[in-house]
Amino acid sequence: MKDFSVVLYGRTMTGKSTLMEILTHGNGKSIGHGAQRTTLDVRSYYWEGLKITDVPGIGSFDGREDDRLAFEAAKSADLVLFLISDDAPQAEEAKHLADLRQLGKPVLGIVNVKMAINPAQKKLALRNLQKRLSDTERLGEVCKQFKAYAKRYGQDWSQIPFVYTHLNAAFMGQPERNNDKELYAASGFPVVEQYILDKVRRDGCFIRSKT
Repeated sequence: MKDFSVVLYGRTMTGKSTLMEILTHGNGKSIGHGAQRTTLDVRSYYWEGLKITDVPGIGSFDGREDDRLAFEAAKSADLVLFLISDDAPQAEEAKHLADLRQLGKPVLGIVNVKMAINPAQKKLALRNLQKRLSDTERLGEVCKQFKAYAKRYGQDWSQIPFVYTHLNAAFMGQPERNNDKELYAASGFPVVEQYILDKVRRDGCFIRSKT
């Protein structure tokens, strides 16, 4: 039985490297700081039967080769995780989603909520996370605006699921770091995790148990 291949797609600074670190329980070294491009080539990691592939950020300045590498990696994916952030959707992102949809690959949209939190002030962090992630009216409007781009390409994205999460909180809450189950749950990431597990089961693949 083959590994289940997940490709992480999105523009620079949407949180792709953070997502990869969460899925592989990494040490965080690949997470970028500031506005630099942090993934300049295709990187694949294996964790319990999952093949996680982080690709260059799409739509960067003079990034045609980055875009090509990302698209080629997506061709072998069992699932594409397409990241956007909760600021204004960008037309360039939509163009790349349209290209992905032509491949016929399953896509899970992830809206990474950008908000600074301090885990040392846990009650405040949890309260702020709950407030931001429960604002489904605002987040739903972000997704609605983004999906409206589908008409430019003669496509329908209404059936693409989008979930909301705070990736940095999920990363900080993992056992390898603060081991904070409340923070991890408040991040909304368990929904992403469950979607991937369900997709693996439906496709008849498996995740190897830890040894």
